[in-house]
Amino acid sequence: MRCLLFLVLAFAPMALRAQEVDVTSGEHPTFSRLVLRIGADAGWEVGRVDGGIEFRLLDAPRAYNLTRAFDLMPRTRVTDLVDRGQGRLFVAFSCLCHAAPFDAGGGYTALDIRDGAAPVEFAAFNEPLEERNAPLSPDNAALDPVNQATLPETEATRSPRLTLPILPDRRRIVSDANTPNSPDPQPATPSPSAPMATLPPLPQPAGSARDSRRAEETEAALLDQIARAASQGLLDADVPEPPPVERPMEDPAPAEPLPPKPPVRDDGHVSITTSVDDATRDAGLTRTDEGDSCYPAKYFEVSDWGAPLTNGAQIGRVRSEIVGEFDEADGAGVTALVRHYVFITFGAEAIVVLSRYRPDIERPDILAMLAEIMDDGQASSALSVIPQMACDGPVALWAAAAQPQLYRYQTINGEAIRRTFLALPPHLRRHIGPGLAAKFLAIGDTVTADTLQSATARVFETPSADLGLLEARRELSDGRPDAAQRKLDDLLASADDLLPAALIERVEAALAHGDPVPDDLIALVESVGFEHRGTETGAALARAEIRALASAARYREAFERLDGARADGTADGKVAIDLSREVFALLVMDPSDEEFLTRSVSRIGEATTLPPELRRDVSLRFLDLGFPAQARAVLGGSTAVPQPEDRLIYARIALAQSKPRVAVGYLAGLDNKPALELRAAAMSMAQDHAGASQTYAELGEEGEALREAWRAGDWEQLALAEGTPFGAAGALMQDIDTPLADRTDPPLARNEALIAASRTARATIDALLVGIDGNPDGATDDVQPE
Repeated sequence: MRCLLFLVLAFAPMALRAQEVDVTSGEHPTFSRLVLRIGADAGWEVGRVDGGIEFRLLDAPRAYNLTRAFDLMPRTRVTDLVDRGQGRLFVAFSCLCHAAPFDAGGGYTALDIRDGAAPVEFAAFNEPLEERNAPLSPDNAALDPVNQATLPETEATRSPRLTLPILPDRRRIVSDANTPNSPDPQPATPSPSAPMATLPPLPQPAGSARDSRRAEETEAALLDQIARAASQGLLDADVPEPPPVERPMEDPAPAEPLPPKPPVRDDGHVSITTSVDDATRDAGLTRTDEGDSCYPAKYFEVSDWGAPLTNGAQIGRVRSEIVGEFDEADGAGVTALVRHYVFITFGAEAIVVLSRYRPDIERPDILAMLAEIMDDGQASSALSVIPQMACDGPVALWAAAAQPQLYRYQTINGEAIRRTFLALPPHLRRHIGPGLAAKFLAIGDTVTADTLQSATARVFETPSADLGLLEARRELSDGRPDAAQRKLDDLLASADDLLPAALIERVEAALAHGDPVPDDLIALVESVGFEHRGTETGAALARAEIRALASAARYREAFERLDGARADGTADGKVAIDLSREVFALLVMDPSDEEFLTRSVSRIGEATTLPPELRRDVSLRFLDLGFPAQARAVLGGSTAVPQPEDRLIYARIALAQSKPRVAVGYLAGLDNKPALELRAAAMSMAQDHAGASQTYAELGEEGEALREAWRAGDWEQLALAEGTPFGAAGALMQDIDTPLADRTDPPLARNEALIAASRTARATIDALLVGIDGNPDGATDDVQPE
């Protein structure tokens, strides 16, 4: 029993930890992303509450682990995260933003806080939770046609079918019809499962005897017609089933034993399938990791949507088949035209046809995604197809191509993507290959990236700019920035369409190699960035320009460009923080003290937002230059207990400000060598020379220990250092009160003894002065005992 209790207590924290939902984050120019690991089958809902939005788990409530929630996300857009219990995560933000949640695959759910108003696809996630989840009242449900049209019919909501009994009791109907009307009858609420015959009679409206008689005649005629229909077999009698007859329980028969397992045969690994089996298997739908159905392969067989381009695009032939009988658009013909446009990479033309004939086209959403991929290298519907990247079919390739960028945590079927890509015709491989390979290279999937790159290179008769850029990126990812620079320099002379991307990669290669970016290349980046201002490409070039200026030690221009990027929104949030970090990292290593002080003194507030390591480097640079106040300001004024590394710097700052007792307080509990050296210096400054001598002795610094012992007047300790000036001085000071000669000696003997003692003392003092500084004229102030 005690063992069981021990196991329960030991594993209980692990069980509690397993119920936590890890929350990580990321910052982007226009949105902040929270990633929650809730599992593939967990249900959730999102809606607005006071002060922000709330993410709620619909299954068993779990706690949220927020320890790393703000590691990569500043509190600029998302200001706070609060675990409100019961599976409720409150996200506070102080901007005009909206929530955009989606399944990120692999059991992860992403919650984006994006700038601006919510688009149509995310409007439902930005409604107040209480109003959206409140049940409809009977009156609202009757007056809301949208809810009636969209609510699914279930067994709980489906009304029981009310039918007339075939042979009701005629006498009861007649007697009920002749019953006098009550002044205000209260109808009883019928049970949903009760038959019509048991429902109470409806209240009779006030009327004449003639109306009552006419109703009786009508009911009698109706009963005659129902009886006639029943006699002809047109209706079945609603006869209640007899009650079940109770039978005594009998002992169940014993279960039959299972058949023996088939023996292992030599040909057991051989199986035979027929064409019927293949057709049946192909008709079935596979599933994603989240349990969603994978899109059928027929919607992504792009290779079959056109003939080889060696015979021309054949647009005229396909266009002639879009009009059917009576000059009306033929759905199959229009679908074939859009597919043909996608096949020949005419994305814009496909979009035009889709917008005009959308109702006549089969799966226009998928065709629109493919058309956008052909023109832009990504699709606006990328979020909806993220789970499809895990499927084993051609949909995995196109779902990955639709993403603006891939992430390492996503579940991606690389084998299916490589297999599908190799089956594409040459012109499609040439068109989408370089961009798709770059996405996989960015997440470190070199196997898929190399396969796509090699398959793309084989279809080029001459080296292309796309392929050259991809090869340069691969050289850079493999740690060969010098080779990447050479390839990019050759590419810049001819890559007109890819010039922005090539310039960005060239700056990246120079920084990776530790080289300053040449001034002419910086000017080219600036001019191309001006041409693309207001676009994402222009923003990327502006960021590259800031990094290039910093690498060339043009810090004033780099900071001015960074301030401008913050003002126009080119760099905000985490992007601005990262750029500031790169500029300060180069500035703190600049050998010019004047340049460092000129650029950093006015940006101490910005320096406090730097990562801890870089912030310490900036503080130490200020301290070494004799600016302790600025060094302390860079470390920040947080009331939390500083880290041990920061406490060492705080102690040095206190010593520089002549505050030894403050320095000793910062060093409390630290016993490493730097801390002991600072503690000894603080004790010496506080006139505790004996303690300083002991601390230096623990460090093994005998010279400093003897100096402090001299200042403390510890002659006994000094006398132990035999063979040193300090040892001789200690022995001299111990013997200062010893009589030099007996008084009975003649005066000449006493005088000679005094002269000899004086010579010994003078030699000891000269050796002491020379041994301390090597300069007897200026050493007395340093070693004067107290």
